[in-house]
Amino acid sequence: MGRGSAVRQAGSLFLAAVLPALLAAACAGGVDPARVDLSQDPAEAVARLKSGVERARAEDVHVLSPGWYRQAEDSAAEAAALLKSHAALQDILAAAARGEARLEQARRFAALARRELAAVFGARAAALKAGAPRLYPGEVESLEERFLALTSAVEDDDLAGAKADAPAVERGYRQVELKAIKEHLLGEARRLIRAADAAGARKLAPRSLARARHALAATDAFITRNPYSEETRTRAEDVLRKARHVGVVLQQVKAWRRQPVEDRILWVERQLLRVETQVIGPEAEKRVQSLDRRFAALAERARAMRHAQDFVNTELANLQGELKRLGEVQARQEAKAAREARISRVLTMFEPGEAEVFRQGDALLIRLRGLNFEVGRAYVLPAHYPLLTKLQNAIRLVGARRVLIEGHTDITGSLAHNRVLSQRRAEAVAAYLVNTGAVKREGVTAIGYGPEKPIAPNNTAAGRRLNRRIDVTLVLR
Repeated sequence: MGRGSAVRQAGSLFLAAVLPALLAAACAGGVDPARVDLSQDPAEAVARLKSGVERARAEDVHVLSPGWYRQAEDSAAEAAALLKSHAALQDILAAAARGEARLEQARRFAALARRELAAVFGARAAALKAGAPRLYPGEVESLEERFLALTSAVEDDDLAGAKADAPAVERGYRQVELKAIKEHLLGEARRLIRAADAAGARKLAPRSLARARHALAATDAFITRNPYSEETRTRAEDVLRKARHVGVVLQQVKAWRRQPVEDRILWVERQLLRVETQVIGPEAEKRVQSLDRRFAALAERARAMRHAQDFVNTELANLQGELKRLGEVQARQEAKAAREARISRVLTMFEPGEAEVFRQGDALLIRLRGLNFEVGRAYVLPAHYPLLTKLQNAIRLVGARRVLIEGHTDITGSLAHNRVLSQRRAEAVAAYLVNTGAVKREGVTAIGYGPEKPIAPNNTAAGRRLNRRIDVTLVLR
């Protein structure tokens, strides 16, 4: 017998004596654990407790019920230490039982706090998601302490006190979340504007700096009013572009301050000529015009090119639409041709003694010559299975939308009897097709007409034989 089995057996013998002491020790922690089962594997009990503690942390139980969670953690550590030191079985299991009881108590208080402090808990989650702990660790740490005070009050049965302080803590989390959102969206733009100002933009690029600052202030105010709007990102991107433009303008102004005015004009003309040569052609070099007129001419040429491009785009879209339409027409034609080919196969797939197939517009009539029921009977014989298998194949081949099965008899016997018999025979064929998966139950209809629709005279044996039949109509559309 192994050491663990011996210990468990000994523990069971002393259960009556040890259990009261275990319960007393657990009660010192404030809760009564479940009855300790000394037949448990102590390693499994400790592992189960540690896993439960880890799951509870992932579920925020450690902040929603900090006191009880801390006690559960302590019990898990105690049980693990006892297991490692090969302590008595009852001591290990008692520590694990205390931990489980405390963890259960923590979960109960966490559920209560989550419900009663839902608004502040939601604000806290939003602030954490916005990255507030990384950006403003001091503020978040202070708010976390206040939040733990709220959940501790819930544990201490001071729900009214917790609710009284909750709005202030919620506002704190909302404010730090808003700061984090603004830093995330506008932080880079703020730094660029400050850097440009420090580099002399207020003097050298005042209009560009003012425009960037105005956009920043307007977007900051918009985010305050609409922190979760999808428009905030678009606005923030515009602010960042304006902030970067201040730096570009400032750099150009500083470069030009060291050059004579004529040099600046000649530099602009050189750059302009490069563009004109590409847009207008080599004759651009022969023109002598003011910068204003040259820029106006380029703008006009750009508008003309844009109109031409719009025309090309429109014609291209029309062409693509026409190609798509032609493709759809071709696809329909090909589908129709394939469908006709499948119908042609069905028209020739039965032997003369098995069935006759007739095309009737968007339907196929299959007259099952080889399906003969016993006199007065309405069940399908095994000898008919090959014929009905061909019928199944035909149904699948043409993809019939609906299947109509008609039962017919000759005039032998009473009209009422023949109607019932023909109905039962039609239903027998329908049931066979449904059961074999050829059709769905809602897609098949069985009707018995008795002798009402003969296809041959009933005054001869041959005529009566033709009238005793099953007709199957496959509706294709």
